[in-house]
Amino acid sequence: MKLLAVALAGALALTPAAHQHAVVHVGSQPTGLAAGAGSLCTANSGAGSVSRVSPTQRRVTATIAVGSAPSSIAFGAGAVWVGDFTANALYRIDPATNHVVATIPLDGPVVGIAQAPDGSIWAAEYTAGSVAHIDPATNAVVARVTVGGKAEALAFARGHLWVTNGGGYVTAVDPATGRQVAKLEIGRDVDAIVATPKALWATTYDAGIVVRIDPAHAKVVKKLKISGNASGVTFARGSVWVSDAGYYRVDRINPKRGKITKRYPVGQTPRDLVQVGSGLWVVEQGSNDVRRIALPR
Repeated sequence: MKLLAVALAGALALTPAAHQHAVVHVGSQPTGLAAGAGSLCTANSGAGSVSRVSPTQRRVTATIAVGSAPSSIAFGAGAVWVGDFTANALYRIDPATNHVVATIPLDGPVVGIAQAPDGSIWAAEYTAGSVAHIDPATNAVVARVTVGGKAEALAFARGHLWVTNGGGYVTAVDPATGRQVAKLEIGRDVDAIVATPKALWATTYDAGIVVRIDPAHAKVVKKLKISGNASGVTFARGSVWVSDAGYYRVDRINPKRGKITKRYPVGQTPRDLVQVGSGLWVVEQGSNDVRRIALPR
């Protein structure tokens, strides 16, 4: 998990292209990005804040003070959930008021958040090597699952919770029992994961590898090497999209062929990605902004 160390030197300089659209400046060192309640929200780890951005007006509509180093963010259960990398806490923001309405102490830095199909919230506790299960009705931790290593990003697929790990692997957990059902070796620092209709895709920051996982059989079925640091990953318009934090670009991947079909130059140190309508938004940690890429039809 390369959160606060933004390496700008040595990265390949790319010329901005005509297909890049809006760029909105947000707080310092934004790493997390989420969409919901008609807004984009960025977790600004260097500013101790969340920026709320209107994707239609393309401007910041609110800045919310949150913790000390907010690094991850997600929408769920009618709220914005923000994980802090230094305060060992999960914050709940009411999007109707833009106020923090709950602070949930956890056992480590929170670098991954996901909502389960049942509406509950799960948060990865990085240094504790565990995942906390939170009831949004009470804002209380109701269970905890140990996965070892350094727990990072989360996704749900085929009835299981999939947890990436800085130790180089992905763990599948039965959320009902907390039992580990699979452990897949991937590569150094598995940074992000996304569930698609037919597979899971995960990225490794240090190894620069993108992998396709068959969740039905719990096995890696495809590995793709990119040139730099594979960071964020999402699925939009039938393609897998991966941010390359080392070479300042976003790669579009054909999921059937497992091949990069196009590369989009972006700003410095792109991280999380999210689709809103006809646009793909990427948060750029080194440029302190979010950028829109027009999705192909």
